[in-house]
Amino acid sequence: MPRKHRRALTNLAAGMVVGAAVFVVADAVRPRPGLARIIDWEEIRARAHSHLDRADALDAVRVASLEASYHAMAEELEPPLLEFVGTMKVDFPPFQALDRHGWVDLNIDIMADALQPIVDMQRRIPNSRAVEMGRRLLDRYVGLIIGFLSNRVLGQY
Repeated sequence: MPRKHRRALTNLAAGMVVGAAVFVVADAVRPRPGLARIIDWEEIRARAHSHLDRADALDAVRVASLEASYHAMAEELEPPLLEFVGTMKVDFPPFQALDRHGWVDLNIDIMADALQPIVDMQRRIPNSRAVEMGRRLLDRYVGLIIGFLSNRVLGQY
């Protein structure tokens, strides 16, 4: 094949590759119907829970027993603590007994509250494949991290 034809075929192939890339990018950012969602807390919750063993879950009777025990300890320690720091009036929140599943739920709820201003911005973002792909990646990443932490770091409950 002459060099001239080879060069023309190379340029044609390069043009097709660039055209396909432009099409893919244009399709990814093209507005789609529906609301953009930049994060899905229920998907994160499901992914985090999927990294946990159901056998680690505490039943309601055990949770109530632990919470009563923690409350009794707090009632015993509260007066000397408040005497030490001064005579201010303090209402301590009730203790909660958490297993790994409860820890996941609590931390996801805290993250959802803390990131609500960012989530509120999603109303201004048009929905697109790129937004959907970003949400799926973010949901998987955050779910994996929370699941990892609940399995390996949490041990003080």
